This record gives sequence, C-alpha cells and structure tokens, in this order.
Amino acid sequence: MSKIDGYSRKNKFQLFSMPKLIKRSGLPGILLFLWPVLGLFTRRNRDFDEFAAFDLSAYIQVAFLLTSFLCMLSVFYNKRLFLKKPWELLYYRPMIWLFLYILICGISTLWSAFPLYTAYRAFECMVFFMLVITVVSTLNWDLDNLVEWSALWVTFAVMIQLISRVPALSSGNVLKLFHGVGSLTLAPLVLVVIFISKRGYLVLITIAFCLVSTSTKIYVGLLIGFCVYAVIMRSTRVDTFIIFSVLISLFIFLTLGFDKSTEYIFVGKSDEMIHTGSGRTYIYEGYAEKIARSPLLGYGFSIGERHEVGESGGVLIAVSHNSLLAAFLTAGIIGLSLIFLFFYDLMFLNVFNLQKGKYCVGLLSASLACLVSSMLGPGVGTRVNGAWVSTALLAALVSTAYSKKINLIRR
Repeated sequence: MSKIDGYSRKNKFQLFSMPKLIKRSGLPGILLFLWPVLGLFTRRNRDFDEFAAFDLSAYIQVAFLLTSFLCMLSVFYNKRLFLKKPWELLYYRPMIWLFLYILICGISTLWSAFPLYTAYRAFECMVFFMLVITVVSTLNWDLDNLVEWSALWVTFAVMIQLISRVPALSSGNVLKLFHGVGSLTLAPLVLVVIFISKRGYLVLITIAFCLVSTSTKIYVGLLIGFCVYAVIMRSTRVDTFIIFSVLISLFIFLTLGFDKSTEYIFVGKSDEMIHTGSGRTYIYEGYAEKIARSPLLGYGFSIGERHEVGESGGVLIAVSHNSLLAAFLTAGIIGLSLIFLFFYDLMFLNVFNLQKGKYCVGLLSASLACLVSSMLGPGVGTRVNGAWVSTALLAALVSTAYSKKINLIRR
C-alpha cells in the first residue's frame, strides 16, 4: 500500500494526501493558509511615526483576527471535533513558555506608551497561538502529518511571497525577485522539510528557494544544521552534500573573485552595511542605552522596539531583529527569561532525546537554524510575522514529539 493516504507497512503510520491533510486540519488550518494571501492585500509602506494609524489595511487585518478568534472559540467548545483537547499542548515545553510570554505581552499594556496598539499586537499573537495548537489537535497529535502540514504551509507561504515580488521584474533585475524571499518564513522550518518530510517535491522546492534566496540567515542556518545532522547521524549522503556545496562555493569564489561573489550573497548592500550587519550594530547600541533605563519592566510589547528609540546612528528603528532583545524591551527581565527558556527547551529537549532517532536529530538541526534566524531577524519576541508562525509551528512539533502521546523510537 502507498505511504500517501494509506498505511506504510514499514513505519505503521497513516500519511494523508495533501487534499485530505488540508481538510483534516479544519478551519484553523485554512485560516493559517489564508493569512499569507491576506498579506498580498494588506502589506503597505508607512512612515515611522504612522505605525498605529488605522486605514483600510488595518481594518482588514482586525476583521481577520476577530473572525479567527470567534472561530477558535467555537472550535474550542465543540468537543466532538477533538480526540485530544487543544490546550493539552500547554502541558509540554517549549509551548508553555511561548504562551506565558504572550500573556506577559498582554499585561505590558499597563505600562505601554500606546496601550491600544500593544493590546492589539498581543491579541494577534494569542490568536495565532490558538490557531497553531488547534491544528495540532485537529490532526490528532499525529507528528508525521503535522510535519507534512507544516512543510506544505511554509512552501505555500513562500510561494505567495514570491508572487508579491513579481512587479520587481519590471525593473529587469531578476535578483530582486528572489533576494530574501521567504527568508523569515522559511528559516525556522527549512530543515524540518529537508530532513523529516516524506514528500520529495516539497524538499526540492524548499532547497531551490534556499539556494536562490541569497539570505545570509538561511545559509548560516543550513550550514549549522547540516553539519549537526551529518555528525550525529553519520549520514554519507549529507556528508557528500556538504562537501559538494563547499567545493561549488570555492569554485564560485575563485572564479568570480571575493568582491564579485559578495555582491550576489549580500545583494544591494554596501561594504559598510556588510560590516555593520545591515546596521544592526547601530541598533544594538541604541537598544543597550534604552534597556539600561528600564531593565525590569521594559516598554510594552511591540512599542519597546519603536517608541523612544527614534534615530540611532542615523537609522530609524522599527524592529530589533533579535528575539531576545525584543523580549527584553517588551517586558524586561521576565520577558527575556521566558524567551530564553523557550529557545533552551526548543534545542535541549532534542539533545536529551537524540537516542530516539532521526526525528530528534532533524528537530535539533531545525531548532539550531531557527535560533540563528531569531537572533538575526524578527521572531517570536516581536509581533506576528512569517518567522513567528514558523517558529510556533516548530515549537509545536517539538512539544508534540516529546509529549507522552508519541513514541519516536518506532519512527
């Protein structure tokens, strides 16, 4: 019998076909698929001081959140839909830390300079958190199908982002079409797709996106993840891939030269931007001064990264590009501690269970890549974005894998 939509005699699990997988994920899954599509119509550029302005785009996003929230309430109270209750995932780490952090974000409304904006962003995080844990429940805590659903979602989300870049082709610069596309969304889950997913075409699509993204975060995350996987699993195929990749990279550098090669790796960036991490050193200097003024409570969720920072080194700062910094600015020591515990469990739950097989090694590699992307870009410490949803899905996979409901050894 086929592995797809049937039982594998070797592994003894049922892997749904894509249509059935989407159907089984129910309304929560459909809403998560709709979210990147919604971004095509609500994404817009705003001035730095207009972040809380209400326009048509904001109304659409609020309507989507309220609809999702009401749908989640109806789903939560419909006991017939679930063999396992969605909130049971909160019994397991690292999801419990993320939940507590979102609660702290909501409480930070009390000391935020823009309480309404902070409350909205915290509510947004809670709604998406509810969507993620409900998808786990509608798929009946089935780790295999949850991996496949996550792989399908991240591939779909990146494709939607690529479609949004099509107008860039009018400039004749093809690199702008692919540069950084889906880097935030893809980075936390890319190695889950490559190492664990059983659908070869999703793996090929994901690898193709990684290669053309020219994203430093993805390249560094892939390098670390592949090396960890190769060392622990002693995989000849992965070793061969790493050696082949290194040889290709050396050939490109020797053929084009260092200066020309960096133009393709750091597209559109000057030498100063490369040396300062695209201005991150200026940002971190400004944040260090700000944290020193309020280390206990921070400045309120999402506002802490914007308000009172103004201009630091001549750069207008909207987000911190670092999950730990974002948490510190949001809720001080408590926020920083919760996000630290989140990433600690995300990695070390895998380390402590490596003997259980390739799932654990794959999740460890993905967690390390996720940590890299979260330290170099927006993540779970800040408002909902592509990396936030992908990281929450990865955390849900880890919590599900090490819950008492799953036996990884048989995989």
